[in-house]
Amino acid sequence: MAKYECAMCGKTLGLMETISREFQDDKNRGLCPKCHQYFVNTVKKRLDEMNDSIGYNSVKQSILEQIRAENGNSGYEYVEDYFKYQEAQNLKEENARWEACPVCGKIRDPQEDICGNCGYIYTDIKGLSKEDYVKAAKTRFEQYRRNPLYEYKVEVVQESGLTGAFKKADIQNVLAVYALDGWRLHTAVTNELGKMVLSAAGVGTNATVDQMILIFERCIKDRTSE
Repeated sequence: MAKYECAMCGKTLGLMETISREFQDDKNRGLCPKCHQYFVNTVKKRLDEMNDSIGYNSVKQSILEQIRAENGNSGYEYVEDYFKYQEAQNLKEENARWEACPVCGKIRDPQEDICGNCGYIYTDIKGLSKEDYVKAAKTRFEQYRRNPLYEYKVEVVQESGLTGAFKKADIQNVLAVYALDGWRLHTAVTNELGKMVLSAAGVGTNATVDQMILIFERCIKDRTSE
């Protein structure tokens, strides 16, 4: 049966002694029970007490300086390798959380189901192979580039509070102003709003007032030919 030396103090562990592996590394090292407890209190405990990762580097440097002063170079090298291993693992996990859109290459958060850049739907495979879906999505993305582009504006015209009627001149003026700037009326809808009207006796009564919502459309890029 193989015997192990403690990576921090150099003590040879007996057959009945337990070696504690703080991390998996290619040197197959570990710590004796005494150094393991020291490691927990000096390294892991201080890292666990951190409120956030902003001060990680300063805490790490402080720990390494303490280890070198109290345990020499062997302890310093072991703890330094521990930090390197943990940082590599964290980076690997972080990279696994993110992926590039296969259509446009934009990096996206795994919480998002749709690419905000090209519209690729990560969860909508619809029975196609990933390669076929990516090909179709890229074709769609190219079509987006060829499509005309529009912009929209919303204007609200409110009825008279006295007569309950819309002023024709007000609507005509809005249409004329927008038309001169290249806009055309796309949609017109009426929205009913509730309001409170005070009577002469001071008693509140319910009434409604209507708004006319005008949606204007303007082409900002013509369709590109194939």
